[in-house]
Amino acid sequence: MDIENSIKNGKIVVVKIGAKWCGPCQSDELKNKYNKLVNDFDSKVIFYELDVNKNEDLMSNELFKTTSIPNFKLFKSGEKKLDVVGIHGLTTIEETLKLNI
Repeated sequence: MDIENSIKNGKIVVVKIGAKWCGPCQSDELKNKYNKLVNDFDSKVIFYELDVNKNEDLMSNELFKTTSIPNFKLFKSGEKKLDVVGIHGLTTIEETLKLNI
């Protein structure tokens, strides 16, 4: 996975962290909001989805550590700019992207 290189190279990166067993992570509301975000910004933003169980190596990296899911992280110019939890965090990500792109 090229996620760390994308961040280091100064790309705008959104990381969605969740799990198959997480009810809110699998909700239609979250999927619809996330898919809309991807569709609206996919030409300017790189999106990654991480499953906490399938990506344990990345989850130990300070950049991706989380205490609750669903978790969304926004990186810009190599730095973490946002770290939000829950479905409503997508609204914060969207607003931030609209202001910064």
